[in-house]
Amino acid sequence: TYSSKIFMSDNMNPVVESFRTSSVITRDDNKFLNIPYLQESSTYILPLISVNQCLGCMIIGMNINESETGLLSFIANYAAMFIHNLNLQEKANKYDNTDTLTSLYNHRGFQEILTTELQRAKDNKTHLSIIMMDVNNISKINRELGHAKGDEVIRLLADKVKQNIRNNDK
Repeated sequence: TYSSKIFMSDNMNPVVESFRTSSVITRDDNKFLNIPYLQESSTYILPLISVNQCLGCMIIGMNINESETGLLSFIANYAAMFIHNLNLQEKANKYDNTDTLTSLYNHRGFQEILTTELQRAKDNKTHLSIIMMDVNNISKINRELGHAKGDEVIRLLADKVKQNIRNNDK
């Protein structure tokens, strides 16, 4: 999270510098944070690095020895690895429930969403509509024009569906 309280240009901002250079920045004070209720202390800005990529920065404000920065860097990198793994898990879960060609729900995703929406309709005593579509002659298109053309037709249909549904529709 980038705090809007740091009123500095990017080239003067130690957090941005730590992010860009992937290096630990130490400051003698924490005034650059512009948070009036903080006790004054030295500040360590540690990059959150996972798989040679800086994901963000962790700011620690306390009086510590130089010898403890290694431990703090280890903790920051462990947090970065945790964040990175959560992002990977989120992507993997997305692909479990969606078709890679269309980004629409596959059978498994459809079943999960349907279960949720049926329960929501029951709880709220509202109606639920389901629309199912079939592409006529898709096997003929695949056979005569090739699977790439069939994929293009399916992708086009999926894009049209996505363009014409409301934000809260699934």
